[in-house]
Amino acid sequence: AQDGGVFAFGDAVFYGRPTVAGVVVPTGRQVPGNLQVSAAAASFIASYEGFRSQPYNDPVGHCTIGYGHLLHQGNCTQVDRNKWGTWTQAEAKGWLQQDADRLVNGIKPSIATTPLHQHEFDALASWAYNLGYGGFAGSGLDIQLSKSPPNYGAVPGELLKWVNANGVKLCGLYRRRTNEGKLFSTSSYAIVTVTCPSGYR
Repeated sequence: AQDGGVFAFGDAVFYGRPTVAGVVVPTGRQVPGNLQVSAAAASFIASYEGFRSQPYNDPVGHCTIGYGHLLHQGNCTQVDRNKWGTWTQAEAKGWLQQDADRLVNGIKPSIATTPLHQHEFDALASWAYNLGYGGFAGSGLDIQLSKSPPNYGAVPGELLKWVNANGVKLCGLYRRRTNEGKLFSTSSYAIVTVTCPSGYR
């Protein structure tokens, strides 16, 4: 339901409630090796990524298309534009889903025996898509999920530690981490409005 209510999640404040349609009913936990990024996760991630229907040069000069899908290193050429043409958002989400699967595969070895619901796995996939997987091993996320039994309840708080860029706390990252934590804890893929604490840009 959506009733305009206000509720809290950690240090964040939400306005409204996630729609019932945005909730995916868990079917039981499985080890990460048996899971792949869902279509719902691709849409969740896409909501945070800019979309470009044709090849373009990313901020560091690499040829990219869709929701940040890397075509190759170096600038785009007319050959690239002829080859890749114009993507729809649906096509781009398909590639995003594949890219997210590739990135989240990088954290699977660290938590190979930790059972996860699909929505929990998808929240980690969003994190990996945004930040890469290099920082996962040995992180608080890894430590909490590797405990016996896993400390699933600590994950939202651990996600909120990843909100800095070049030493600056960014509101955009705080909002994304908070929604990833909500997804992990509640199975709701709905993006909700988050009020950032003071000190964030």
